[in-house]
Amino acid sequence: MTALFEKLCLGPVAIIDDEVGKAKDVERIRKSLEAKQFPVVTFSKIEEAQKAIAHLCACSFIILEGAIDGAGVVQPGATIVARSTRRVLDFIKDVRKRLAVPIYIMTQESLADVEGTLRKEGLYTSGREAVFVGSKMSVRRTRALFGKINGWIAKHPHIYLAKWWTNRWNEQNRDLFWRLYEADPHWPNAFFRAFVDDGVDPGVALLATINQLVLSSITTDGLDVERFKMRRRGDPSTLRDLYKQLVYTSNNIMKDVRAGDVFLKDGKYYLNIRADCDTTVRGGANPEIYLLEGKKKQADKLRPQLDRGMLIPKLPEIIMLCLGNDDVVVFNKRKLTVANYDDWKDYKKWRIVSDHVGSIRDSFASFVGRVGVPAFPEELRKSIFRKRTPSSRSTDPQS
Repeated sequence: MTALFEKLCLGPVAIIDDEVGKAKDVERIRKSLEAKQFPVVTFSKIEEAQKAIAHLCACSFIILEGAIDGAGVVQPGATIVARSTRRVLDFIKDVRKRLAVPIYIMTQESLADVEGTLRKEGLYTSGREAVFVGSKMSVRRTRALFGKINGWIAKHPHIYLAKWWTNRWNEQNRDLFWRLYEADPHWPNAFFRAFVDDGVDPGVALLATINQLVLSSITTDGLDVERFKMRRRGDPSTLRDLYKQLVYTSNNIMKDVRAGDVFLKDGKYYLNIRADCDTTVRGGANPEIYLLEGKKKQADKLRPQLDRGMLIPKLPEIIMLCLGNDDVVVFNKRKLTVANYDDWKDYKKWRIVSDHVGSIRDSFASFVGRVGVPAFPEELRKSIFRKRTPSSRSTDPQS
């Protein structure tokens, strides 16, 4: 079955082989791909493919036949080990660095030898490979080739999700491109002036604007969530990195001042909780920021606050995980410092992303103002929380 591959892989295919247009095996593969409506881009020399690598970003996959000799000409049947190994490996590494594209190496030599060379270079990891090795005989028909990559997508939820997301993003970005172009191709100019007048960095604001315009039009239609239900133990190191990327950012944080900015000074953390509208830097202003002091804390001391996987902070606390090099940082709502931003900007290290800042500010606001929660008399507090003997407990069925 190749339905998954044909649904998600919508780009052209690149073939690198010195016998394109000559060898029957290569021509059979090329014609089979074209019959499946895949555009095919061919290169007879590795240098040609190397120069064009930036233009191969939309490829579904790359077919590399054999190995490359010192002159850069593909040698059918030559092993990667024997002929100009370095040139081939460097090309594959460049593809891995710059493209999200799998490579299929066709060879007539020992598959184990080729895989071994790739493994030594860190390019072939059993279970997570993105470079496939097969014989020419095995891919004479596109069904076998498609099946190999179809299995690769089906086996790894990340590959499936990334390809689905890329396709949906491209669809919505294309629609947005033409819709705004036809409506008013100068709309960025108007927003640019508005952002400048508002005192925010216009480049950052324009990026956020077009990003939101695309995101707001993407739905989950067609996403097969059943593929993510299989329970697999995650790697803690990888999950830590993902969590940090989801919650914190360092990109463009020096261009403005926002709630969620985190500073590190003398071994202590400081979290700005003042609203964005009060910290704009119009005309080179030096706004005041409201900083809560935070310290790292031993994770085992917070174990009593765990409830079914959720960490429940105490009322005066704001708890952040995986901040900087520390597992747990606890900010104290009682320790508030009012400071001028210019005195602190050199200590700014991270920013908590906007999706999480709202709950943090609401938490602080409720702590200092008790908004929506009426005060209650001392007599009522003593009545509710007094120590009771078993005989004095309420018999009210609702208690």
